[in-house]
Amino acid sequence: MRNDFWKNKNVLITGHTGFIGSWLAIWLQKMGAQITGLSIDYGSSKGIYNLTNLSKTIVDWRVDVTDYDTVKKVFNKEDIDIIFHLAAQPSALESLNNPVSTYEVNLMGTLSILEAMRNKKRKMACVFITADTIYDNTDNLWGCREIDALGGDDPFSSSKTCCEVLINSYRQSFFNPLDYKQHLKSIGSARTSYLAGGGDWTTGRIIPDLIRAHETMSSVILKGSSTVVPCIHVLDAVHGYITLAEKLYEDPTSYCEAFNFGPDMQYSYTLKDIADKINELLPTRLDFDIEDFENLSIPKRPLLDITKSNLKLGWHPYLTYGEALALTMDWYLNYKNASVLELCHKEIKWFVEKITPFNE
Repeated sequence: MRNDFWKNKNVLITGHTGFIGSWLAIWLQKMGAQITGLSIDYGSSKGIYNLTNLSKTIVDWRVDVTDYDTVKKVFNKEDIDIIFHLAAQPSALESLNNPVSTYEVNLMGTLSILEAMRNKKRKMACVFITADTIYDNTDNLWGCREIDALGGDDPFSSSKTCCEVLINSYRQSFFNPLDYKQHLKSIGSARTSYLAGGGDWTTGRIIPDLIRAHETMSSVILKGSSTVVPCIHVLDAVHGYITLAEKLYEDPTSYCEAFNFGPDMQYSYTLKDIADKINELLPTRLDFDIEDFENLSIPKRPLLDITKSNLKLGWHPYLTYGEALALTMDWYLNYKNASVLELCHKEIKWFVEKITPFNE
């Protein structure tokens, strides 16, 4: 990852008002990138995007990513170099209530971006963020590899699987690396484990649910407490996305494929492990009731084999499980009484200083 690479690069982030998109926008801005955001809404009122007033420092398009004609207008208006496609319906629980809209947003949104790229005569690279639950999870001990069979037992997971099939179809049909000089497009996908980190307020996720309970002094029902949740910090993931984008743009025929971003195998913990660790970090302990049965409404998160990302991208998660949760709680315990932009800058600076010795 190089600061000089990003200086004055024109970057489009779809879903920039969300948890991951906001962290990505702030980090890329610090490195000198010019950010264009595309999202249908403004995100959570307590989200990073709103608390940092990011809309004042980026080009902010209020667009439904499934509306291809409008997305195309954005591509025609902005001279985009690199795209991070994050806009999605991100919740497995929500997908069970609204499967049709989940497929529309996730699949048709991805198609809009691919088509807009295809019809723009310009060199571009795109990182599509999908999910770890796209795999046919057989609970093997060595983790799912990028070449393993895809699956998806719920609408969210299967919609992301459809996205991966669609991305590969465009890669083969329109953006084939063998014909790069004709189309000038390079696309890759990032399959990512559960992300910890400040600024996530998604209902049904363990850490935001615990933080809400802490702030309202209420108890939590912990369902499926023995469910294993492979987890990395959002900054580890964003570091991976940024690294992949650099590779796709600078060496566009060598990295047009899928990459896993997840924890080292020894850092996979249960929901109860995470809840206990968060409790240790809170100033007042939470009460939570355990309903110890398998929560069938939540897809099992597979272990990911990250060997390929390590060997080809030089990426691995730098934060241990304890460090990831401690940094997460640093944000949640300070966001009310601090400049959130400064808080995010501080955490990014700490992360960069931590990883620098490994990359010199």
